Amino acid sequence: MAVQGTNSSKIASAKASIKKTSNFEFLKEHDPVFFQLTNNAERIFAIDPNACLMKLRQFGEALAQDLATQVGLMRTERETLKKSSKPKKKITRKAFAKK
Repeated sequence: MAVQGTNSSKIASAKASIKKTSNFEFLKEHDPVFFQLTNNAERIFAIDPNACLMKLRQFGEALAQDLATQVGLMRTERETLKKSSKPKKKITRKAFAKK
């Protein structure tokens, strides 16, 4: 029984030593979504590795999208909505018949 008591005290001290802050606090100043995704991944990595990988993948996609927007390779949602609100030309059967 002494062994079990020792193990439980080690577990309790390990839980107590787990820091409450995230390693990704610095991402808050860039984008709160980046921090949220990485913080969630950090918190669940030991419990559910697959979910952790999904969160990290989402972070990678969000980061790539942000970089592409900054460089100009990708349009923001607003720009996309403005462009899509323009009326499109209707394609009629006559247009196909001419070919």
